[in-house]
Amino acid sequence: MKSHSLALPWPWRDGLDHRVLAAVALVTVFALAALLERGVPRILLLAGGLAGVSALLVWTWRKPELALYVLVAYLPFTLELPGDFSTGWISLNLTNLLTGWALLTALAGRSRDPRSLLDITPLHAAIALFMLLALASLAWTGWTYGGWYLEANAARLKRFLMPMAFFFIAYAIAREERVIKTIAALIMITTAIIALMAVATYMT
Repeated sequence: MKSHSLALPWPWRDGLDHRVLAAVALVTVFALAALLERGVPRILLLAGGLAGVSALLVWTWRKPELALYVLVAYLPFTLELPGDFSTGWISLNLTNLLTGWALLTALAGRSRDPRSLLDITPLHAAIALFMLLALASLAWTGWTYGGWYLEANAARLKRFLMPMAFFFIAYAIAREERVIKTIAALIMITTAIIALMAVATYMT
């Protein structure tokens, strides 16, 4: 079956996922929302969240690379757009929802090919061991100093572990050269957009 790809001029050449333009449009929306001085109105945030969740459920279950594209597009804007839906719940935010959904789609995709579940590299073991050591360290110090220490540092540990967790998700999903190229191009374009945002903020 012939894969869909988008031919772009140098330096990206060809071989990108044709949906990269939709991902770039999503990055632009995030950037414009982050530039709003008064923030995004709650009604628009809820409407956009419901529409986004519906689209994710419909389109990404059998196409986990789409969930990864959305995650890559959103991560640079997590500080400006925390995506907590104004609920006050720290754990209920867009980063956690997108990460969890990307992980579920990755596991579902690999479960269709049982042999892929055994595709584990030494780097997987090293990162997993490092993450377990961090968890054990927090558990031990929490046991020593009390529950207040766990509550005070759980969020910090989560921020420390999330980038390492992204490795497992990306490795499970980005199995094709087309997907890897698309992610690389999306990261470069997002970096350029953030640079333009910085210039615009400085000029104003």
